[in-house]
Amino acid sequence: MIFEKRDFPAKKLAALLFATALSLPMFADDKGESEEKKVTEGHSFHGEAFNEGPRQSAYLMKGMGRVRFPVTTDRQEAQLFFTQGVAQLHGFWYFEAERSFRQAAMLDPDCAMAYWGMAVANRNNTERAKKFIEEAKKRRDKADKREKLWIDSEVNYWADTKKAEKDRRKKMVRDLETIIYDYPDDIEAKAFLAVWLWQSAYKGLSISSHMTVNLLIQDVLDVEPMHPCHHFRIHLWDNEKPERALASAARCGQSSPGVAHMWHMPGHTYSKLKRYQDAAWQQEASARVDHAHMMRDRVMPDQIHNFAHNNEWLTRNLNYLGRVNDAVALAKNMIELPRHPKNNTLAKPGSPIDYGKRGSASYGRTRLIETLLRFEMWEKIIQLSQTVYLEETTIPEEQAKRLAAIGAAHYSLGQAEKGAEALAKLNDIIARLKELKLEAGTGAEEKAREEKKSDNDVNKAMVDAMNKFNGRFKTVNQYMAELLAYQAIADEDKNAFRKQIGKAGRIARERKAQLHLKIGDEKEAAKLAGQSAKSTGQVQPLANYADILWQSGKEKEAIEQFKKLREISAHLDIDKAVFQRL
Repeated sequence: MIFEKRDFPAKKLAALLFATALSLPMFADDKGESEEKKVTEGHSFHGEAFNEGPRQSAYLMKGMGRVRFPVTTDRQEAQLFFTQGVAQLHGFWYFEAERSFRQAAMLDPDCAMAYWGMAVANRNNTERAKKFIEEAKKRRDKADKREKLWIDSEVNYWADTKKAEKDRRKKMVRDLETIIYDYPDDIEAKAFLAVWLWQSAYKGLSISSHMTVNLLIQDVLDVEPMHPCHHFRIHLWDNEKPERALASAARCGQSSPGVAHMWHMPGHTYSKLKRYQDAAWQQEASARVDHAHMMRDRVMPDQIHNFAHNNEWLTRNLNYLGRVNDAVALAKNMIELPRHPKNNTLAKPGSPIDYGKRGSASYGRTRLIETLLRFEMWEKIIQLSQTVYLEETTIPEEQAKRLAAIGAAHYSLGQAEKGAEALAKLNDIIARLKELKLEAGTGAEEKAREEKKSDNDVNKAMVDAMNKFNGRFKTVNQYMAELLAYQAIADEDKNAFRKQIGKAGRIARERKAQLHLKIGDEKEAAKLAGQSAKSTGQVQPLANYADILWQSGKEKEAIEQFKKLREISAHLDIDKAVFQRL
């Protein structure tokens, strides 16, 4: 339950009522009425930048990481909230970081660094960040020399956004280096520089030496071994040499146990190293911390930026381990979660033929279909297609994916007639796409003519609008080819099968291998299964390969693969068909 009953002691309740009374507008006061008219309802008296973002007060959370960042303030509580905000920045928990910095500013409106923190928490929101750093700049004279350097670094970054971002980022590097040089004991400057260098690599400022950045992180950890910059070391080595982040992977979650993303991050390292059980453990820990946060603070699941991604990745790792029942349960849970037009929809609000923002609904459905097909849960596919979990959708490609799964289930159960029904419905989707393509072209033409564009521009607008459907046709045709391959097996038509299986670009290699086996092409089946079985640490490809080798009469080779499977089979659900065959 996200909502819980809360009982307040009498004194606390009285205080709450008193505070509520103070917050009510005094309608008899002309000045108060005038002030109300100046600010639109729902907007902030503090300025436009404060209209968005968190509006509820912050509180001091447990497990926010060990951070050392003193700032100028005469309110100890403001310092505590500022420090909490910095720890949340290190965990990429930007929404809560802004809330903490706003709380610090509420306690001490003259604390310049509180506004610096708000700007840093909104670096992906240019207009808000610029307004926040202006607020810090107004209070710069009330900060000490070190804090002025921090404020100036952010002011310089936002001073001229027309400049190349690469150059602006390089200036930030120089400014952070100045802080480190002038204040060598400021480990936060080293932590911020390390993550800035990693982030800037995606913005044209390449990292020439990963080890140099690693040494910068180590400088921080030598002073504070459980600093949350363990997070940055994982990112640094993620696409280079993930094994070099193992020490940080073992400490990242523990360094900020109240931040879910910090538990998620070691999952990157362990997944890259094929240690899927360790990765799943971390990702489950992340989900549990998020669940506690949702219940405690009444937060919607997909308001948490990393929630859906963590859970879909956990589902993938559960698949690799053969924890099929857990994977299905988690995927279904993602589909069950509350929908929100901004954060979690399958179809795009106002445009039902397009995908909405990728969140739990989309991820859950994708991983559910993937899991059910991978482990040949044919009856389950048909059953769930009659429920909310795999319901019909207005998105042509998604509906085609659904029909392809249903069709595959029916064909695999020997129900060719029902499989053919799904195939026929795919033809209906193709016809609908043709209608939508023509409508798009006509709409683009009418708009261009209303704008009095030239004939060439009108034609270009039409072509561009219609070409947007090319990818959609390709996707649906791939699902069509998949079911036509199943139909060819039912018809025992090898030529038709070979023609269609080559077009079925969305079918998993393991399932494709099984289809080749069914049509009698044992050589191609073994080849495909063998390629798939090279996926280290994954149980289903190995089980599939052992099965195909055995059925092809290669018993010795099959037993060799079976022995490899036994070494990683501790967690698999042995009742599933792919394992039962062994």
